[in-house]
Amino acid sequence: MKARLITSVLLLVGTFAICAQNAVPEELVEGLAAFESEAFEQALERFESARARDDIAPWRGHVLFWSARTMMVLGRYESAAETLDRFLGEYAGHPYEEEVRYQRARILFMQGRYEAAVRRFAEFLEAYPRSDFSANALYWAAEALFELGRLDEAERLFAEVTDRHPGSFRVEAARYRLDILEFARREQELLTLLQWSHEEYLAALEGFRAAETRYQEGLRSYRERLARLAADDFRTEIEELHARVAELEQMVRERDRRINDLLAELRQSRLPADDDEAIARENDRGRTGPPPAASDVELREALLSLKARALELQGVLLESERDGE
Repeated sequence: MKARLITSVLLLVGTFAICAQNAVPEELVEGLAAFESEAFEQALERFESARARDDIAPWRGHVLFWSARTMMVLGRYESAAETLDRFLGEYAGHPYEEEVRYQRARILFMQGRYEAAVRRFAEFLEAYPRSDFSANALYWAAEALFELGRLDEAERLFAEVTDRHPGSFRVEAARYRLDILEFARREQELLTLLQWSHEEYLAALEGFRAAETRYQEGLRSYRERLARLAADDFRTEIEELHARVAELEQMVRERDRRINDLLAELRQSRLPADDDEAIARENDRGRTGPPPAASDVELREALLSLKARALELQGVLLESERDGE
């Protein structure tokens, strides 16, 4: 993003030197400088001032583009979408048209309109198969499919990112998504096994916890690497993400406490209500013991449902990859 901004500034300055009669609007130059300094409100004010002028015809496309990009950074997606649609309607063939079409699809994703985003990204990839934005478009289309629960299609696109664009900074995020999809399949297999017998339940639960530990370690590693890779353009979004991470981690801890309570309740339910000695022995034995009675099935299913939900919340933490373009 910063490289494109620098290129834009050089283009404007160079054009000004060559063609004085089409001088770059002062407001546009000032807006780009403010954008680069992350003074986004000031940048938008300058771009809007340029849009209000009637004598900047050669530069109006540039002004519209940077107005929309600034609105996106500020989270004003509806206004950004309207501005990009106006650009596409008035400036076919403009040097920014390719990026505008990519950003228009990305806004749909950021608005949670995943079906529409998938269609827009597909149209973009068909129109610009060799675009510099191809890896990003594939990745965000896969994320949209993931949100829609179309996991097989999402997996195919995440794999396409890693296979076709090995040099993209999206590769690491795509690999982690592929790991999550594999983990989800393994989780489903374990949940099925847990219905067969108490012994299989205990063994599978241990495997489940080991997999969860590996997941947590991978997540910590991912967050550290993401922080190192993050571009300055997305610093604000990353700070918001970390706040969300803290909130989700608190939810996970609350789930774990509930799971421990259910485990204790499951052990107690196997014992006669008036047999204090048996209860004490059962507490000493921990999780070992005879298979659960038929009346315990519903309780064990509730336990497993909570555990699966806890892991689902942890998976949400990987949404940090939405920080970028």
